[in-house]
Amino acid sequence: MKKEIIMSIVIVLIIVIADIITGKITKNMVIEMTNKLEGLREVIENEESDEKEIASKIRDIKNTWEDENKVLSYYLEHDELEKVETELNSLIGLSKDRDIEEELTTIQRAEFILEHISEKYKLSLNNFF
Repeated sequence: MKKEIIMSIVIVLIIVIADIITGKITKNMVIEMTNKLEGLREVIENEESDEKEIASKIRDIKNTWEDENKVLSYYLEHDELEKVETELNSLIGLSKDRDIEEELTTIQRAEFILEHISEKYKLSLNNFF
């Protein structure tokens, strides 16, 4: 009986530690991507910015996302990750059309999805029940 209790405690500890680690990775990713999206928003809102600068920022965001996505796909739902991917791909198309309002809306949706991912996978009592 003692062995089962000890094994149960060890398993619970491993799960909690793994959740803390993955939560920290997810939180850092959300912060990094949100900062990059905010930087893109500022460039788009600046009337003096040109297409090349916007395209460069979007490419940088896309590359960062692809790197982060490789790690996140191990423990997050792929549906959530695909939502972010869809919004980033929309930005690429919108930047070519130079539809500023739609670009800003897409950035806002991407930020909302990222924040949702962060909240959904945060270690809390609400997420247990």
